Amino acid sequence: MTVPCGWLASRPSNPASASPRVGLGIIARRQGRLDAAQTQLMAVIEAHQMAGFHPGPAFPLAELGFVAELRGDAEGARSRHLDGLACALATGDPRAVALALEGLAGADALAGDHTQAARLLGTTTAVRHSVGRPLPPTERVDVDRISAMARAVLGTDAFRAAFRLGEVTAVDAVLAKSTIPTSGCSTPVDPGGSARLQSDLHGKFVGAVDERQLADPTGGAQIRSGKLDEVDQPLRPVYHD
Repeated sequence: MTVPCGWLASRPSNPASASPRVGLGIIARRQGRLDAAQTQLMAVIEAHQMAGFHPGPAFPLAELGFVAELRGDAEGARSRHLDGLACALATGDPRAVALALEGLAGADALAGDHTQAARLLGTTTAVRHSVGRPLPPTERVDVDRISAMARAVLGTDAFRAAFRLGEVTAVDAVLAKSTIPTSGCSTPVDPGGSARLQSDLHGKFVGAVDERQLADPTGGAQIRSGKLDEVDQPLRPVYHD
């Protein structure tokens, strides 16, 4: 069942209950209680919609996507993460966009496209570094799990190459290849919002990468000389082993 950003249950809900329910949903998912997690997260989406907080479902949709992935439902996971990506773009928060793309990486890995999963993980790492907010160790559970899935199939060298390729791919090129629902959020998204976010991220990529390029001045050349698919609008890498 697709859970669009505009989903609203018929029963009433107290918007103030959303915050603790998010925590309960996260705990339940990490404990493997997926039905309980879904119940809590759906209630969060309902509460946000009742409160008129339309970008709010971006995070619970990501969590629902991970629930679907852990159930082995690749298409369900992809659908929820794409809905979450639409809401993330509405927030204008690069971290929310990164979370949605990390979820899509999990859906890709589950569906058997481990190379694309590794590329997306590289892109999300660069996005997070570009705003100075890399994932702390305690929040890397999903990224580490998805990375392990992809690395187990690809091998370390191929995983690293795909990761680095994703790291130097502009985020707008990644978004252009994603089928983002046009009506994912119940409030229309500013038509220029996505473009402004992408432009802003591009500038932050360049600034963040320029500093790291001093440590590996040949990194971009090494990737461009590889045999992987060509990159649209490449940026220099910020990958660290």
